[in-house]
Amino acid sequence: MIISKKLDLCYRLSFGKMTKWLEGLTKGQAFALKCENCKKVSFPPKKICLCGSKKNNWLKLSGVADVKYKTKGIDGNFAIAKFRGASTSSIVKLQNFNDQETVGEIISSKKSSPSMILKPKGKN
Repeated sequence: MIISKKLDLCYRLSFGKMTKWLEGLTKGQAFALKCENCKKVSFPPKKICLCGSKKNNWLKLSGVADVKYKTKGIDGNFAIAKFRGASTSSIVKLQNFNDQETVGEIISSKKSSPSMILKPKGKN
């Protein structure tokens, strides 16, 4: 037997240390974490560096990224991009890129759904 009931839940979640990164995305800003031990810059940020250190500091990047690989799908266009100043690569959503464009800049996303979105550098 199956009983169908509507269930509404309202959560208030805290993102702790990652709040700065998520709030930055909603404003079109790129915040990364720089490891105090090995000096690697992770974007998206990692609370614990690959070297094992938990000591890190926030660093604001320019928001400019070099697109390495692109793919198109029914949910949109995506890419692996490396933000300038970061040691790591990121998966980003592309907005208004043509096949030849390989440099983008981060744009603001919705506050309710922070995400990494790139538009071609210099285009409005």
